[in-house]
Amino acid sequence: MTESNKHNPLVSILISCFNVARFIDSGIQDILEQSYQNIEIIIVDDGSTDKTPDILNRWAKRDRRISIITHQRNKGLGAARNTGIDAANGDYIYFFDVDDRLKSDTISYCVQEMEKRDTDMLIFGFEAVTADHPEIVDEVKYKETYAKTSQEIYDIYVDRIMLARHGNGFVWNKFYRRSFIQENQLRFGTQAIQQDAPFNLRAIAAASSLYISPYIGYRYFIYSSGNNGSRYIANRLDIINDVRECYESFLAAADICDKRCQETLNNKYWGGMLKFFIYDLNHPKCPHPYKIKKQIFQSSTNREYARLAARQVMHSNKHMDEKAMAYSVLHSNYALFCAIAKYGNMVRKLLKR
Repeated sequence: MTESNKHNPLVSILISCFNVARFIDSGIQDILEQSYQNIEIIIVDDGSTDKTPDILNRWAKRDRRISIITHQRNKGLGAARNTGIDAANGDYIYFFDVDDRLKSDTISYCVQEMEKRDTDMLIFGFEAVTADHPEIVDEVKYKETYAKTSQEIYDIYVDRIMLARHGNGFVWNKFYRRSFIQENQLRFGTQAIQQDAPFNLRAIAAASSLYISPYIGYRYFIYSSGNNGSRYIANRLDIINDVRECYESFLAAADICDKRCQETLNNKYWGGMLKFFIYDLNHPKCPHPYKIKKQIFQSSTNREYARLAARQVMHSNKHMDEKAMAYSVLHSNYALFCAIAKYGNMVRKLLKR
């Protein structure tokens, strides 16, 4: 950090946009209304086909701190964030999702705490809101923790980070020193989903200090449609498998042996696997006939993590139809799985009447 910006460091706020016209105004307004003003706002338009480019250009004309970088075609969230990192000039980097909301003093608070501790990264709390029911707010407030060495970070990782409610793979509740990102060549993957978790695992593995704050600075909206969870992703299970490998590699390198980690990872894998089998394989865009779907199912259920997840479900207190699906996974029986997925859901709906 140079002497000129020692007490007023520049913050690079990176925003990636793809067809988010209805959110842009409120999102950018939140950034411009930050009490901390020494910011550059780098917005990467990732090949939007709606009115996003026009709205962004209007904002760029209104405030010189806003710069727009355009991808001529959609490259994905990870690639867009990497473009933002490469263009950043700040002492600190913050990633903001334009469809969420940011408390007006969040940037100021993060700068203050980072300057005070000279730490590599900071994690703060947030409010999780289901968009369809905004009156229901789940406040995720962390216990204050300051880990000053790599070993201290590993010691608190499971309880303070991995097992946190809603997970902790997000980048929008973290503040990073840019030189730390550059020195460790931290970049996002280019897979269609789940780019944040591997990025943060690499960041945590590289960090020599980490501050976890009880401060609540963000409002995270969970949407039932229009996000990555509702898209057809042909290789969803491959991505989930790769992310699991990232976690396993991190835990092994950190010498973390805690059965709760495996239980958590198995639950995540099971949820993603069901999404792939029930949603993606039956999506209108899926080109495969039944015979190929069956082959995909069988090869997928022979994966180590698939079988670990299914065995855990079999010994859990989940619904009987879900246990039956786990049984069909362990026996690679696609016809049985489809029948359970279809009729089990119908029976559950009848029982609720």
